[in-house]
Parts: sequence; structure tokens; C-alpha cells
Amino acid sequence: MPKPDPQGLSILSARWGATGESMVMVGDYLFDLQSGRALGAATIHVDRSRSFRWPELTDLAVESLDELAGLLGA
Repeated sequence: MPKPDPQGLSILSARWGATGESMVMVGDYLFDLQSGRALGAATIHVDRSRSFRWPELTDLAVESLDELAGLLGA
């Protein structure tokens, strides 16, 4: 099933022996955030425009993956 159905994430979590709550979904669109939420994962919204249109679905909002890497100390 395509996003926002969380089936793809569920398959990954089962293969990795992880729970949804231990996962993080990083995405740039509504369906990414919805699928992460449906699985119980934390969500990170990447939005170069910094408009961050879906704050109710977002745990962390960043402008780029470089910004995210900086926050993670990478």
C-alpha cells in the first residue's frame, strides 16, 4: 500500500526487529508524516521553504538534511 498507509514502515520495523515507537520517519510531504504517525514513529519534517505546513504531525522541523545532521552532531 502507498503512503500514508504505514504498511511499508511496518514491514521495515518487523525486518529490523524494531517497534514503531523506536523509529523515526523523515520526510518532506504530508503522506510521509502521516505514515510515520500511523506507525507510532517520531516524525521529522524537512522543508526548504520553512513553511512547515503540518505542525500537528511533526516532532521536529528542519530546513535540510544538513541541518538535521548538525542537530544530531554528525
